[in-house]
Amino acid sequence: MDLDKIREKFPYFRENPDKTYLDNASTTQKPDRVIEAVNDYMSEASNIGRGEYSLAFKHSEKVDESRRKVAEFIGGQKQEVVFTSGATESLNMITEVWGENNLEDGDEILISAKDHKSAKLPWQSLKQRLEKKGVSIKIKEYRLRTDRQPNYGDIKQKINENTRLISLTHVHNSYGSKTNIEKIKQIIGDEVLISLDACQSISHEKIDVKNLDIDFLSFSGHKMFANTGIGVLYIGKSLHNSIKPRRKGGGKKKQIPHILEPGTPNISGIVSLGAAIDFIENIEIKEINERLEKLNQKLYRELESIDGVTVFSPEEAVGPVSFKTEKLTAQEIGTYLNHKDIFVRTGDHCALEQETVRVSSHFYNTEEEVEGFVDNLGRALN
Repeated sequence: MDLDKIREKFPYFRENPDKTYLDNASTTQKPDRVIEAVNDYMSEASNIGRGEYSLAFKHSEKVDESRRKVAEFIGGQKQEVVFTSGATESLNMITEVWGENNLEDGDEILISAKDHKSAKLPWQSLKQRLEKKGVSIKIKEYRLRTDRQPNYGDIKQKINENTRLISLTHVHNSYGSKTNIEKIKQIIGDEVLISLDACQSISHEKIDVKNLDIDFLSFSGHKMFANTGIGVLYIGKSLHNSIKPRRKGGGKKKQIPHILEPGTPNISGIVSLGAAIDFIENIEIKEINERLEKLNQKLYRELESIDGVTVFSPEEAVGPVSFKTEKLTAQEIGTYLNHKDIFVRTGDHCALEQETVRVSSHFYNTEEEVEGFVDNLGRALN
């Protein structure tokens, strides 16, 4: 991998060579290929479907092509790919189009107390909506181990004949720990559905929905080099007969995915997602992942060596690394680093009970940037 050539493909790095961007878990930078795809659409825009002219045909084909690329990228089929505004909408949609129509009295949903709020709150909201209809379901929370992996023993204890679905995060948005889906599947068997949040893994981990044997997959485009405002909800074909639309609107087609996409979609976002997948596959996702793992290992070792720093992520973290210090608050560190043109995220990251500094590199970051971050953190603490 020629890192200099890779960085040249991103306007941000070309124009800001002295700035260090380490907030990739929140959103990634965008390569020329994605920006050009968006600009091409915006410079000759039209709606899609039912337009009997060449421009409408062109953009309809591009949307269909992006759907095909997403399906192949995750190992699914085109009709299983629903375009949404992002992972938050995808995760909410599961509760609305499946949960609302299929859960009955006594059914149970298993979630993690430490997951992102977008993975937890929709189920709590569904519970309240069903109660108004006279249906009582139970939401159970499973614990995490000290290495931030799901507590597989706790999951085994809480699974029973009433469990309908387990909500999982592939790579944790604060800890960077990766869930062993195969091990989960061995514990829960074939009757319990799996909803997988892949926001923090989709841009660097090869995901095959058929091999993983999952039922729902949610992710956002803006975390994988695409535009904001676009996401995906994969719904396994075996569930399609149990899905009902949540909103009414324009559109003639009566099957999934179209019944879940009424109205005009985010066309520029959809074509940006197709371009982002092209970009990833041109580099090869395996190389991206190997590069990111090396950066994370270096970051973890460096942070662990600093007195007064508590690292919450495990050594095997494949995503974001979170920490706090005894001397300074997370906000104070973030503010200090900003003055040094180093950009990280601070707060509870929609998952934790305390504020931390979250550092999230990607394959286009350099070892020198990691060293510069650690060096400036040490100066701040001293």
